[in-house]
Amino acid sequence: EYIREYERLEAQINNTKLKMENRKKEKQELERKLEDILTQYNLIQADLKNYNDELNSAIFNVQQKKIELEKFSSIISSIRNELRVIESRLQELTNKRLSIAIRRSQLESEMRKIKEELNSLPALDFPDVSREEIEEIENELSKELKELEKINQLAPQQYEEIIGNYKLRSQRIREIEEERDEILRFINWIEEEKKKVFMNTFNKVSESFERFFFMLTGGQAWLKLEDPENPFSKGVEMILKFPGKSARSARSASGGEKSIAAVALLLALQGLTPAEFYIFDEVDAHMDVQYSVKLADLFKEMSKKTQIIVISLKDVIAEKADQLIGVYNRSSESRIVKMNIDEVAVHE
Repeated sequence: EYIREYERLEAQINNTKLKMENRKKEKQELERKLEDILTQYNLIQADLKNYNDELNSAIFNVQQKKIELEKFSSIISSIRNELRVIESRLQELTNKRLSIAIRRSQLESEMRKIKEELNSLPALDFPDVSREEIEEIENELSKELKELEKINQLAPQQYEEIIGNYKLRSQRIREIEEERDEILRFINWIEEEKKKVFMNTFNKVSESFERFFFMLTGGQAWLKLEDPENPFSKGVEMILKFPGKSARSARSASGGEKSIAAVALLLALQGLTPAEFYIFDEVDAHMDVQYSVKLADLFKEMSKKTQIIVISLKDVIAEKADQLIGVYNRSSESRIVKMNIDEVAVHE
C-alpha cells in the first residue's frame, strides 16, 4: 500500500516537474519573443524619430523660406521705390535737356540774326545805340550760350549715371523676384506633398475604418473632412450609420456607439503601422452584448497574425480566448491564475 502511494506521489512529482520544465520553456520562449518585440519596437521608434526629425527639418526650412520671402518682398518694395525716384529724376533731366537744347537753338538763331543785321548795316549810324552797347549785348548772349553749353555737357553724364543705376536696380529686382519665385515654388511643393501624403493616409484610414465598423456592427461609417479644400485648417468628423438608424455624427451617438466606433477607428489606425501585439483594456465596457460578440470574433481572427491581450469582465470575450489569466485578491495581495479555455470548459 505504501509502495503504491509512494509510486503515485513520485509519478505526480515527476509530472509536476515536467510541467514546470514545460512552463520554464514557455517562459523562455515568451521572454525571447518579448525581446524580439522590444527590438522591433525600438527600431520602429528610431524610424519614427527619423521621420519626425525630417518633418521638423522640412517645417523649419519652410519657415526660414517664408522669412526670406518677407525680406525679399521688403527689398523689392524698397528698390521699386528707388526706381520710381530714379525714373522721376530721369524724366526731369530729359525734359530739362530738351528745354536747354531748344533754348540753345533759339539763342544761336538769335545771335546769327543779330550778326547778320550788324554785318549788313556797317555804314549806318545808330544815334540811340552805341557800339559798346551792341558789344555788351553780344557778350551777354555769348556768356549765356556758354553757360547753357556747360550745363548741356553735364546732362549726358548725369543721364548715363542714372540710366546705369536704373539698370542695376532693375537687374537686382529680377534676381530677387526669381529667388522669391523659387522659394514660393518650394513652399508650394512642400504644401502639396504634405497634403498628398495626408490625403493618401486619410483615405486609407477611412476605408479601413468603414470595413472594421461593418464587421463590428453591420452598419456603415466613414471619415469626413470638415474643410476638404483646406484639410489642415479644421478637423475630421466621424459619420456613423448603425443598422436601422440614419447617418449622424459621432458627437450625437450614445456611449456604447461611440465605444464601438472608437475601436473601429483604433483598428483602422493600427493598420498603418502594424505591431507584434496589442493590449485592449476594457474597450467593451460600454458595448451592447451583440457588439461585444462581434468584437471577440474580430479579435480571434486578428490573433492569427498577431498577439491580442484583452482585459475584460465579459464572458463573451473570455469564451473566444486561447488562454485566460485571472487576477484575484487574497490577504491584500493580487494573485494570478492561468488556464486554457479547454480547462475552464472541463471544470464547468
